[in-house]
Amino acid sequence: MVLQTKDLSVGYGKHEILNRVNLNFANNTITALVGPSGSGKSTFLRTLNRMNDSIKDYWHNGQVLLDNEEIFDPDIDLISLRRKVGMVFQRPNPFPMSIANNVAIGIKTHKLANKKQTGFLVEKFLTQVGLYKAVSNRLNDSPFKLSGGQQQLLCLARALAIGPEVLLLDEPTSSLDPQTTQAVENLVVDMAKEITVIIVTHNLAQARRIADFAAFFWDGKLMEYGRAAQVLEDPQNEITEKFVTGKLG
Repeated sequence: MVLQTKDLSVGYGKHEILNRVNLNFANNTITALVGPSGSGKSTFLRTLNRMNDSIKDYWHNGQVLLDNEEIFDPDIDLISLRRKVGMVFQRPNPFPMSIANNVAIGIKTHKLANKKQTGFLVEKFLTQVGLYKAVSNRLNDSPFKLSGGQQQLLCLARALAIGPEVLLLDEPTSSLDPQTTQAVENLVVDMAKEITVIIVTHNLAQARRIADFAAFFWDGKLMEYGRAAQVLEDPQNEITEKFVTGKLG
């Protein structure tokens, strides 16, 4: 397992958000985190690369293991952790620099290539996400001139450029049109040949299309986990069944 949580509980002050979550994420798989708003999915996702650390009164109990190493070890380097466990958010968040530099910044920060190689890698990852043709003649333009869908593809290229082991996706298609959504889904499936993907989605049809495994969260607890087809089509838990059939939400 590339990533594991053991009895992971998370909260803010006196308010517990997650209660003793145990999950394993295997190499080269896609796991969909599903459940109603407020069930703890995004908080769980953000815990996996310590994005919650700066939030006031945040606390956690239990373990998160990446390659069998505890990510909350006081000696862990957060920059190195977030290189291994990348993240793409619900809304596109390109950096205020050129399109090319949005992809290149991580490569430069982690010293992954020289200047000539960096240019090649920028083209490679923009091509991988299907964006290079559209921006090849304006790589020095601001990313804010791109459409929302193109900006999200750019953020995916930026995340992939640093070579993560795990990629966290927090509802990455919720604000995209159907065509771009399909492109992102195809990309996610292709990415999982090389990395582990964990995606929060409210779109159960999307989870059925792309996920190998599904984890259903309810009121901060992991209620059911298994193969996506089983959890989403033939759940064993009564609450899961009511949720996936639209009787609860």
